[in-house]
Amino acid sequence: MKRWIAGLLSLSMLMPLAACSASPDPVPGNTEQVTDEATTDAPETTAAQTTAETTAADTTETKEEKTVTPFDVTSREKADPAVPRSLGENILTADADSEMYAILDVDNLTGKLARVLTDKQTKLHDKSFMWSYRNMPSLSFVPKTPDLSKYEGFSFWMYADESAVGQTFVLNLNSENKSSDGSDYYTTNTVKIAEAGWTYYSWRLDRMGVSRSPKGFHDIDNLAITSTGWGQSNSLDTVLYLDNIQFYTNMDAVNPLAEIPQLTGAAAFCLDASRAVVDQKLVKISALDDTSVPFEQDGVIWLPLSPLAAVRGENAEYNAASGMLTAALNGKKHVFTAGKNTVSVDGKDEKLDFTVQKSGDSLFVPAEYLASLFGFSETYTDEMGMVILSGTADLFDPLKNLTSLFRIAREMMFVRPDGVTVLQDMQQHLGGDVHPRVMVTEKDFDTLQALYKSDSRYKALVTKLLSSYSVNTTEFKSAPLTYTITANRLLNTSNQALGRIGSWALLYRVTGDTRYADRAIKEMEAVCAFKDWHPDHFLDTGVMCAAVASGYDWLYDVMTDEQRTAIEKGLYEKGVLLGL
Repeated sequence: MKRWIAGLLSLSMLMPLAACSASPDPVPGNTEQVTDEATTDAPETTAAQTTAETTAADTTETKEEKTVTPFDVTSREKADPAVPRSLGENILTADADSEMYAILDVDNLTGKLARVLTDKQTKLHDKSFMWSYRNMPSLSFVPKTPDLSKYEGFSFWMYADESAVGQTFVLNLNSENKSSDGSDYYTTNTVKIAEAGWTYYSWRLDRMGVSRSPKGFHDIDNLAITSTGWGQSNSLDTVLYLDNIQFYTNMDAVNPLAEIPQLTGAAAFCLDASRAVVDQKLVKISALDDTSVPFEQDGVIWLPLSPLAAVRGENAEYNAASGMLTAALNGKKHVFTAGKNTVSVDGKDEKLDFTVQKSGDSLFVPAEYLASLFGFSETYTDEMGMVILSGTADLFDPLKNLTSLFRIAREMMFVRPDGVTVLQDMQQHLGGDVHPRVMVTEKDFDTLQALYKSDSRYKALVTKLLSSYSVNTTEFKSAPLTYTITANRLLNTSNQALGRIGSWALLYRVTGDTRYADRAIKEMEAVCAFKDWHPDHFLDTGVMCAAVASGYDWLYDVMTDEQRTAIEKGLYEKGVLLGL
């Protein structure tokens, strides 16, 4: 504890970081506007420039309202370990309905666009859209209506041969705002082609990068894909093939694992991962906790029974209290029990050459046995800890399929809980909805105050911090920060805010002098009144978020309701909302 608190003090005394060098504004390449109507005869090597079906635009700009709404933490019941539960509930990938709109529809292209359709490479349709970097450096697809706000995201398939691996593209949703300088758009940033063959790409709109001040997803001018600008340096010989570019109102309908063909008829696991993939479905190993993970013991890999039983079995149930898993497999009722070296098949015990293990909240058997039980003839393993059962030898080439392997591992390894779960877990850990809780708890601060009074080393650290931020320093007496852009960055100001707010909040917590709390709150109110936190370069925004979030948390109890509301609004609108 003492070492950690010393680190906290040392961190607070770091001088503001030097501003990162700002990147120059991108130089867009020549953009070919792709629509669905023939125009004048142009060379076949250039994309058609035509007029899409549009409706009359409302001349009155509508501004998207962003409001701060209270987050209600509703209690969620967890599975009762004493009650048998259906393993089918562990399947996380569910069929979902979605309204779809294809901004690039290869089945309905006419005029000049039809000339770049080809059956040389096809995926979901009889033809694909051929994109030559030499002939068409950039493409622009105009939506039939500019309002795409009802969609959650979009996806498409793209084919690249070996020569295109390592080349790049940038995809932007342009939303020009006349009140700002420069181009306004949402962006995928630079995408590097990592594998040959067909690759599936998908993005959620709320997770795209933002450049300057686009008007919003309700007013999109076009979807542009370019091989030039933004620091790209591509071979003009690159030729790619595109299938439909499709927007979805429900991105849950887009299963990224379903787009990896090797997973068809396969079961994937990863050592220390709490989820598995069976027949392209993501499955949670245990409904109770995340400690049930594949493991290796004495050279033997142990895998959970539950994912395959859930997807391929019938009436699959597990009773955590008795350590018993029941499922109809291959038309026969199987019962596995923790600690036994037998399995009951249609009521008759069959001998096993191992003992069924219980780890966490699940039953585990050797990988070799699990493969035999479900009819897999091949096992793929790699240095990442991946274990994939299938009927295909050499299922993956680690050099050529590394992106797909990373995607599979990511889905199994990393859990992205919803907001309710995060808040519930936090409140359970802290004993309620209490502050402080960002990096430090009340108990930590109590320890720090005691050390400040009793330990000369820690008193020296605080004294050093006071030399830069005490009430007698120029820093303390100076005016609050103002919105200052340096080299096209707000980072200098953000770093100053981090140093000021963090130091004064910490000094209040250590010394009890309310002047430091008041000064930190004054600084937070000033930066929360800025027009923005420069989201064009999100590091600027991120550092400011860190400054305000920690200050808000550490000083929560000394602020008024009005102060908290103003700071919450600024943090949410200028930081959190843009980062989701």
